[in-house]
Amino acid sequence: MTVMAITFGVEYFISDPDELQVLKGTIVPTLGDNRGPNLLLAVGILGAVIMPHNIYLHSALVQV
Repeated sequence: MTVMAITFGVEYFISDPDELQVLKGTIVPTLGDNRGPNLLLAVGILGAVIMPHNIYLHSALVQV
């Protein structure tokens, strides 16, 4: 866990994001100007997290 936090911190400072935009995006999340690709990416990430659990919970494996 500590290595992940250090690596994130290093990458954060290397990429040098605009801190005001990061804070704004944390408080008011948006999909950006071009909603097509960003919306597809957001749905894909959500589906990758939710769907495997949904498939497992509704399968016959848990009814045994």
